[in-house]
Amino acid sequence: MLPRRPAPTMLFTATLATVVLLPWAIDPSPSGPPARSTDTQLHQQPLVGLAGGVTIREVTQPQPFSLVALTGGDLTDTTARVRAKRADGSWGPWYEAETLESSAVDGIPGSPRGPRGTDPVFVGKTTTVQIAVSRPAGAPVTKAPHSTSHGKPDLGYIPATAEQPLPQNISAVLISPPQAPADTQWTTPAAVLVPGRPPSIISRAQWGADESMR
Repeated sequence: MLPRRPAPTMLFTATLATVVLLPWAIDPSPSGPPARSTDTQLHQQPLVGLAGGVTIREVTQPQPFSLVALTGGDLTDTTARVRAKRADGSWGPWYEAETLESSAVDGIPGSPRGPRGTDPVFVGKTTTVQIAVSRPAGAPVTKAPHSTSHGKPDLGYIPATAEQPLPQNISAVLISPPQAPADTQWTTPAAVLVPGRPPSIISRAQWGADESMR
């Protein structure tokens, strides 16, 4: 049984996560100029083949990242824990990802109610994490997000009907904080450095959020 440890989340609110993660997960295609090195980088990787019970998936990418979150069509009764691979090849502790409770997406008819994401979990700089996802018994096996004729992912959900039930998909979102200018310092939360201490509060500007999106 995997030990539970409070996740060193950055006290992001559900509103903040909805603004930053869900719109990007809905349409991750580039819509503007290439990201600069000072921008927060988001990369989504589908977790395919998750059924009922506990499943562990290893997720890796060449670009280092520091935070991990989950998004999905419906995360009701689903929990997740994350741990990072250290530079020496060993694994860090497991941290629980806090589920964000939400209602139907405003302005989108037929969107599902219930949790559709988690708070980002700070795991330290890494290129590989393991994600342990626990789903209720009998849960449908997760699939990759549908693609449109334009090659872009769909919304991640469709209105559920008897003819076309709600699809199941869960994805990991890997977040790389921006490279801070020389006159600023993006510090590691105290909770990551010393177990048992409360996490530091990281401001929106420090982890790269667009201050105009409040």
